Amino acid sequence: MGYVPLKNYLYGIFSCYLFIFAPMQIYGYVNWGKNLDEDNNVKVREFTLQNSIIITLTCILGSLILGYILTFIPNQKLAFMDASSNCINLCGMVLMILQFKEPW
Repeated sequence: MGYVPLKNYLYGIFSCYLFIFAPMQIYGYVNWGKNLDEDNNVKVREFTLQNSIIITLTCILGSLILGYILTFIPNQKLAFMDASSNCINLCGMVLMILQFKEPW
């Protein structure tokens, strides 16, 4: 049987996919198509040390906050692992939409 987030009581990842990733994928696809240079290549940005520190701290803090919130859901398994994977995926999605090359 395939991976089913609700069967495994991983409500955080289910809601993240449903309410954040699906709309962001569509927005990102449209946004990247609008930012082409004269050779039809997408203009990308690179990280600086400041960007790296901000993203790292955001992922850690977001994981802790979301993990704490998920512990209040009955039957939630692996709340902090679920939260960490969601925050890292969300940061990667935001970085892709902002056209950084590092999320890859």
